Amino acid sequence: MKEISLPPRLIAMLRRAVVLLFLTGCGELIGSDDYRVEKNPDAGSVVSPKDGLVGPDSAPVFQIAGSGLQNARGQHGYGSRADVLYAANGIGPLDPAATLERMSGITGVWETVALDSPLTPRSAGGMLAVLNIGRPLTLWLIGGRGKSLGGPVTSIDEVELGEPSAVVRTRTFEQARWDACYALAGDPPKLYMLGGTFGDGFESAKDVVACTGLDWDEELQCKVVATWADSRGVRCVAIGQKIYLLGGFIGATQSQVDVFDTATYTFAKPVFLPHPVSSNGVLAIGHRIWSFGDYELQGRVMVFNTLTHESRAYDPVPSFVARRHAGVGVAGGKLWVFGGLRGGTSADVVEEVLEAPLQAFLP
Repeated sequence: MKEISLPPRLIAMLRRAVVLLFLTGCGELIGSDDYRVEKNPDAGSVVSPKDGLVGPDSAPVFQIAGSGLQNARGQHGYGSRADVLYAANGIGPLDPAATLERMSGITGVWETVALDSPLTPRSAGGMLAVLNIGRPLTLWLIGGRGKSLGGPVTSIDEVELGEPSAVVRTRTFEQARWDACYALAGDPPKLYMLGGTFGDGFESAKDVVACTGLDWDEELQCKVVATWADSRGVRCVAIGQKIYLLGGFIGATQSQVDVFDTATYTFAKPVFLPHPVSSNGVLAIGHRIWSFGDYELQGRVMVFNTLTHESRAYDPVPSFVARRHAGVGVAGGKLWVFGGLRGGTSADVVEEVLEAPLQAFLP
């Protein structure tokens, strides 16, 4: 395992926090610095050195990466493309930021992306990567909350990546919300928005909005295509033509997984996770969806199998730095968890970036 250099403040914090994992049914306490836990349904729980590969049913082991997110933030847009991670906007100790950063999955180093014009400050928005034929990759920064945590930002910043600077163009998006689920799905792809909060208060949306006109020269056309139980703090991923929504908040934190079929505009009968979750970071790897963090139990990690509808919780995962509103992405053959907020205040931003070998999460 490679050596890493940690800040003195972080070393002191880790020394104070001894992370132990209780093996259910075994009655043993295993220090996470030396071992990982493997769950085998046929053989019970076993432990082994963490040098080898970690199977899909094993507790993933993270370590703190060599460098942190330069402008750490929570409730931000995030995404990944090839060997690069992107983090945009988000909320720090004060008002939302208006920056875009990228990290090389090879070096683990973050840098600020040069822009030809400023971004719109926003937090709790979405980020999607839109690939238009014949044009560079474009990042869409959608919705979110504006300065002083006001109502939704009714615009989309399109950031066409290029050198020496990225080109920023802003579209009006009157339907925008904050803390909503945004996804690209279907063929040809449409932009979908589900749940979220609109207005200056906490009124939750109860519809599914689909938008066409994603090309650079087209006009965005949006319409309501379905109704859905109002939810905010819900996170989602698209796999094929289906959108999977994990948890969320409807008066209380939810544990259900809703599946929306973009071909028929219908929801399947919901299935359930082992625990309720909201304000988490989610990522699809193969046919499994991984969930990192939670608004309240911030060290929680769960995995949901979209083929069997089985799920498993790892609570807590060794070495996982607890957070909510985390960014999650894959780059350079590793899975990364970055940004987010710790505790119940927007001022406590998480600076540590975590990395884990990607093979620990493969089907």
